[in-house]
Amino acid sequence: MLGAIVIDGMERYFPEIEKMKEKILILRDAELEPGSSSSRILKRAVQLAPYNCGAATGEPTRVFTVNGVVRPRIAIASGEKQFWRIVNASPDLYADLEVDSESMTVVALDGMPLTYHAPNRHTEKHRHILLAPAGRVEVIIEGPKWGVTASVRSLCVNTGADGDPNRTSSQRVVGAWLGRCQS
Repeated sequence: MLGAIVIDGMERYFPEIEKMKEKILILRDAELEPGSSSSRILKRAVQLAPYNCGAATGEPTRVFTVNGVVRPRIAIASGEKQFWRIVNASPDLYADLEVDSESMTVVALDGMPLTYHAPNRHTEKHRHILLAPAGRVEVIIEGPKWGVTASVRSLCVNTGADGDPNRTSSQRVVGAWLGRCQS
């Protein structure tokens, strides 16, 4: 079992989010077993990037799901702004999150508003966000133009041999589609 703990009060620091639709996205990894037909289907469903990630070799052994679903559809109207709370609930996989060519407006990291320690640091725009295991980020996402589908994805992450002390080789999480935002 896993879930997210939501601490109320973020709107005190960012009043604009009070009127936004809020979504909680929990990233979790699913195991890929060599030779398994269900794992082949899962790999095709997430559309893994066909290239190696850094110096890592071999086939990926895990892929991300969002709220337990492979490539969910995330409803958002064109131009609508939504407040997303994203949790990396994987025990040791890093996620380098990107929403196609759109930037994400970060308002808090690990539950701590950016403005808490630096009042002049209200928000930050990022093209992608590296989210460590057990990491959290709160972002404002704007819906794509009408009729356009945007994808949320994890880019290639190679932590090297130090990424997981329980493994003999470097962690390999290739780029993969996490979900689609549709207006």
